[in-house]
Amino acid sequence: MRLAIKNQRILKTKINEENLDEVTYKYFHDWYKSIINKKYERAKKLCINFIKFCKTTIKLSSWGELNINYNKVLISAILFRGLQEFVYIKERTKNKKWNKSNKEVEYNWIILQDCKDRLDFAYQYLTETEIIDNVLNEIQLIDKLFKVSFGIGKYISPEILIKKSVCNICNEDVRSCNHISGRIYNGKVCYGLPVDPSIRAVSLVDVPRDLRCRIWGWQIEGTMLKDVCIMTSFAVDDFLNQDEYQKVGIFCSFVINDNEIFSEYEFINGVNNQHYQANP
Repeated sequence: MRLAIKNQRILKTKINEENLDEVTYKYFHDWYKSIINKKYERAKKLCINFIKFCKTTIKLSSWGELNINYNKVLISAILFRGLQEFVYIKERTKNKKWNKSNKEVEYNWIILQDCKDRLDFAYQYLTETEIIDNVLNEIQLIDKLFKVSFGIGKYISPEILIKKSVCNICNEDVRSCNHISGRIYNGKVCYGLPVDPSIRAVSLVDVPRDLRCRIWGWQIEGTMLKDVCIMTSFAVDDFLNQDEYQKVGIFCSFVINDNEIFSEYEFINGVNNQHYQANP
């Protein structure tokens, strides 16, 4: 297969099992060189074009048209999406006024968590980690910027009741199937799909499962929390589903009780699904 991606010499070659690692390596180092030279637009374009290649390749996996390791392609796609998000958040936080807009701060925080989760996922499969270690060190510095401006934060943790969870690989109940959540099977990350989920309660915590569900100072009005995110639809491979994808966040308003625990009867506005663009 010959890839028709303009202005990218590397991806005009035929990609196969033998040169996949070489192509990924060249793109990876070209990206890092662009970051060092502060050529952020070029770094973003490298990510976008490589991800396009990965999407095309993964789609062809079901047709058996390529002799290629689809697990490697998926890992590379997740890696480069994380790198793309890193460029985005690096650019935004270099602006001296990065912390002045409430909506921008909330959005940038979510992108930062997406970036960390994707790079952490890809990291376990990499044989060369020096560059990623440098990127992760920079991410820690960005984390510190948030801590200096907004503290360590408080978070929301929901209590969710589900009928069962179904494996996205075999469509069987996860309690009886042989697939392991978080592992990759023929170019797909395994995870459970909840059936008939319902949120019963939420709690205030210091260490949440999802750092995106953060409470910000401007959301607090007396004993009330307004429009707080209690859950998101993030997955490390969510960007592969479509070219222009949206995430869903569940936002609620609450009254805080003495024990800092919220029951389902204390929801003020009920559950509100909100879409937000996630295309850095």
